[in-house]
Amino acid sequence: MKLGRKAKHPEAHRLALARFLSKALPPPPDEWKRPDGCVFPMFANDRLGDCTIAGLAHHLHMQSVIEGRPIQFTEQDVVDFYLDMTGGADDGLVIVDVLQRAQDRGFPLSGAHKLAASAIVEPSDGDNLRSACATFGGLTLGVLLPLAAQSQAVWDVPDTKDLSSLDGQWAVGSWGGHDVVVSAFDRNGLTLVTWGVEKRCTWPWFVAYCEEAHPILDADRARQADVDMDALVAEIRSITASAPPIQPGGAE
Repeated sequence: MKLGRKAKHPEAHRLALARFLSKALPPPPDEWKRPDGCVFPMFANDRLGDCTIAGLAHHLHMQSVIEGRPIQFTEQDVVDFYLDMTGGADDGLVIVDVLQRAQDRGFPLSGAHKLAASAIVEPSDGDNLRSACATFGGLTLGVLLPLAAQSQAVWDVPDTKDLSSLDGQWAVGSWGGHDVVVSAFDRNGLTLVTWGVEKRCTWPWFVAYCEEAHPILDADRARQADVDMDALVAEIRSITASAPPIQPGGAE
């Protein structure tokens, strides 16, 4: 399997969802699950480092099923969008850059589906993270996979009380950076869409290895949550406009 998420955008904190809310999100539920009817293809992520685009397609598909208007993208949609952003190189992308491109130009390359906006929530703030996931319909996560994840049926951490001491095959990012999508959570952990399947991870694993978490906001849900969309969209454009052009190389 291939990875392909580059390091978290250095200005991503400016997109913190709480900055653009005029009221708190609803209390987090104990559990949340995507509806039946979702289909999550591999989208060539077994041979290309296109996980950020595959994740985008999975997230948008899941939201479309939640809304009762299913949209299914093709592998060609994902691959073409990925190679267009990288200039033809297979070297990964930054999640914020991907979400901003889909916001400005739409996804896939035809521009058929434009994101209203996206934001970021702090992975360590469990209540806010669960609220955002249930309110907006899933989360796109950037994780720093350990080598141990290659052979685990369920992603979990060794029995230790000190997650900062993880080393060796458990070291944060020792395998590399990856993009996954949350399709469910409960008291025991989360379900993540990755490589064409849904995989379970525990909450301790999530705390140890998740670097960034992004809700994708559609206009209706954002309006109901009292999100200042004008300010959020302006901030996204400010961040990406000031960033250097995407350069080949550097994927984790």
